[in-house]
Amino acid sequence: MKEINVVIIHGFSSLPVEKRLKLLIEKIKDEFPEVKIIAPNYLEHYGKFGIQAGRLDIFHYALVCRNKIRDEIIDGPIIFIGYSMGALIARMLVEQFRIEAKAVILVGGPNQGIKLSFWEKLFTKNILCVKDMKKDSPLLRSLNLAYEDNKPTARYYLIAGEKDKRVPLNSALGIEGKKIIIPQCDHSGLIPKKPTSKPNAIGAIINILKEEVNLKTSSFLLEKIVKLNRSQPKLKISVFI
Repeated sequence: MKEINVVIIHGFSSLPVEKRLKLLIEKIKDEFPEVKIIAPNYLEHYGKFGIQAGRLDIFHYALVCRNKIRDEIIDGPIIFIGYSMGALIARMLVEQFRIEAKAVILVGGPNQGIKLSFWEKLFTKNILCVKDMKKDSPLLRSLNLAYEDNKPTARYYLIAGEKDKRVPLNSALGIEGKKIIIPQCDHSGLIPKKPTSKPNAIGAIINILKEEVNLKTSSFLLEKIVKLNRSQPKLKISVFI
């Protein structure tokens, strides 16, 4: 029997994934305690300031993620969740490296580029992965041209913040998706670090996962496991950070 693998790829951040996306990981574990979660840390450095986070380009970070995914996944379908820059890495893994995925959830993905303030442009001008996220960068041009010419078979879900000034709606929604979701929040609010009553994308992500893994809610989980027959995918408890 095959297990379900959820691969969570964080964005450009000074925090490792287990801290920056802790709330999302915990919510997924609560709802789907038997789904296997792979959340690779791929940047060279995690420090106090985001500009210290990494120096390589997105292609090389995608390679790091691919290798870590290969180490962790033995069998079973994959669902990608990519946040911010992680959305481009998820796309590259599926569209360029041809990792077969069941679904791809892009949260605040800069599919058509990011917007930076004057000071952000100044302090990040030599950071390759930031250059890759700029509008009309060679990476975005090649990625989007290839997407149009050979659309992946995975189902794409696009989540964009209505108030997002870092990745505007026309960028986050700049490719075709099975479903579009627009919560009333800014970029960092899409996946908050701590519990909040403000609108965010976590509930939408959970609902998409429910559709994709064919589960209702955690309260129905034991009943579902009892009723699983041999033709359905087997889920396995495991979290790798």
